[in-house]
Amino acid sequence: MTATYSFEPRQPNNNPSKPVERLAITKVDAIAELDAIEFAVGNLFNPYHRRILYDRYIKTNTKSNQEISDELGYEKTQYHDMLTDALLAFASLYRDSILVVEKSEK
Repeated sequence: MTATYSFEPRQPNNNPSKPVERLAITKVDAIAELDAIEFAVGNLFNPYHRRILYDRYIKTNTKSNQEISDELGYEKTQYHDMLTDALLAFASLYRDSILVVEKSEK
């Protein structure tokens, strides 16, 4: 018979703490999140919506709303309406519409 010893710190529920395992799971979760975002943005029907969301939120060096509206040639209110539409379209495609909340009118 051989004794087994573990020097891993234990959590309150008596499970071993595995920092490397947690990091790996976190990385996998982050990659899955990026895939879901890429899918939603990539499947937007309107190419302007794709461009707005990419330039504003996804690019490494994101652009301001003013820069994007100037490049697209839209007035401020037109651009903000389009941004709202783009965000709603994204919400409906992202993870089976998990971000969509219907408001009931009273």
